[in-house]
Amino acid sequence: MEVIKGPDFRIFLTFLVISALIWSIERLRQNYTIEIDYDIECTNIPDEYVVKSLNNAIHAVVSGEGIDLLRLPNNRKRKISVDLSKLVKRNVNGQTMSVLIPRRYNHEVAATLPDHITLENIEADTVYIPLLTKTKKMLPVVVRDNITLETQYMFSSPRELSPDSVWVSGTNDMIDTMKAVYTMPLDNITLHDTISLSVNFDKPKDVEISALDANVTYFVEPFTEKDIDVPITAINIPDGYNFKAFPPKVHVKMQTGLSKFDRIVANDIDIVADLQDIKPGSNQQKIKLKLSKTPEGVRDITYTPIFVEYLLEKQRIRINQTETEE
Repeated sequence: MEVIKGPDFRIFLTFLVISALIWSIERLRQNYTIEIDYDIECTNIPDEYVVKSLNNAIHAVVSGEGIDLLRLPNNRKRKISVDLSKLVKRNVNGQTMSVLIPRRYNHEVAATLPDHITLENIEADTVYIPLLTKTKKMLPVVVRDNITLETQYMFSSPRELSPDSVWVSGTNDMIDTMKAVYTMPLDNITLHDTISLSVNFDKPKDVEISALDANVTYFVEPFTEKDIDVPITAINIPDGYNFKAFPPKVHVKMQTGLSKFDRIVANDIDIVADLQDIKPGSNQQKIKLKLSKTPEGVRDITYTPIFVEYLLEKQRIRINQTETEE
């Protein structure tokens, strides 16, 4: 057996490729008959019903040259619009159905075909479109976001969302499983100023939502550090006693937006000493303080000291203008 080598091999390979291309072109120029499917897209659906998507519901037989058939759109783009108000309704095994006769849509199917593609026929099987009873309920909107802030900036107020809840409707099995309506993700966004964004809902298939999107506003401003001295508030003081703390105030530090800097005062903050478990005469000399109230729009709040010394003094009362102890 002779082995082809060198320039002769390259010439042989070139002619082999050319021959294969010519053969393929000739094959593509021949006529073929194939079956293609169409999805049904329903319109004018009665308000009380829901219709699930019907995929590959109409089967058409078409013919044409192979090269033209390759140009046909894929299945996802082949759709026929069906007006449900024009279809006959029938009860089938207790289920209300719209009755579709595919062969009556010859013209619609033919209109979707490119030139040189011929519609041979449409399979005549009757298509029953289930009309499912619609369920409706109100659900909260949940924003899926991943927002970061530039250095020296903070959120000055909680974000605002409109609408914060929407009506959803669909089949009972679908709506029962839904706990919220989610937005499309807002990712990799860095802010240095207040901004409002419109974000679409991540709509589940075969579910209707009363709004197309939601508007979310992020309030952003530069921040600065604020220091303030806050008196200690004592709670659960034993009856008949006064409470004194040493020192009587704590030093509070926080970060706040510039717009709130001058408005924050000591009364906006509660530093609490809880004497619930303290007994008069106890040897305990210090008590731990807790931060129980902070103003809106602050962050990274700290206070010192955390423990303070204290004294419980018996209250004094006056009887007949004479000062005595209880």
